[in-house]
Amino acid sequence: MAVAENVGRADMTSMEEAKAFKRLEKAGFTVDEIAGRCGKSAAYVGWRMDLLRLCEPAQEALGKGHLLVGMAWYVSQLSRDNQMRFLAKYARGAFANDRDAEAFVKATRAEEERRESQGSFFVLADEATTKPGGTQELLPGAHDVTEEERERIITDRTKLTKKIDKLSTAGEILSELATADPEELALLLDGVGGGLASHQHRVEHLRGLMTKVIKNLRDAQAIAAVRAGAIQINPDAVAPQDPAEIEADAPAEADAS
Repeated sequence: MAVAENVGRADMTSMEEAKAFKRLEKAGFTVDEIAGRCGKSAAYVGWRMDLLRLCEPAQEALGKGHLLVGMAWYVSQLSRDNQMRFLAKYARGAFANDRDAEAFVKATRAEEERRESQGSFFVLADEATTKPGGTQELLPGAHDVTEEERERIITDRTKLTKKIDKLSTAGEILSELATADPEELALLLDGVGGGLASHQHRVEHLRGLMTKVIKNLRDAQAIAAVRAGAIQINPDAVAPQDPAEIEADAPAEADAS
């Protein structure tokens, strides 16, 4: 009853909620029971408890408002080492906006999972690995692919970049339409090829596609940045953890899905 009342307070922080929910779970309540008694969804309760996986600096950043709660949840899914390295990048202003930062965190977690499936650890490096002269590696992660796959990547890369180069023509057309006199457009396009409404519909369709393209490229940029700025550690080279540390690093028992 006390937790349910406190959760309703406007000044209760997300970490306070997480700790309160966790106390109830340890007392024997299920996530569904906690949600029902506190007037929250089970997903909400699970997400809040996931925040307890944050390293201490991340919890402090969240408490001070330097890290938004949505972003903090994604960060909580990373290993402790990668949480710290992400926070360092975030604090340095390495991301243009929170969307880019979120995409980077998601890409980092995806890479962690990929490496784990291969039996190795994945740790973000402090700086991106570059070749002499500051040029990024031609094929980041090329050591992970076969010669046949490398050739396919190069071939498909050439095809795709040639198509992207054609966007300059589309840009010129859009620029011309954007600066044209509306009265002149009405004169030239009204009644032609479906009229102005048809042409407007085609451009609006492109706008919808561009929104998806921008998101796709943002995610791709995050993946490339993660893979270019990281190191892989062979598990045989890592000293066994202390049992207490392993327990502390264990994920929250509640399922946030």
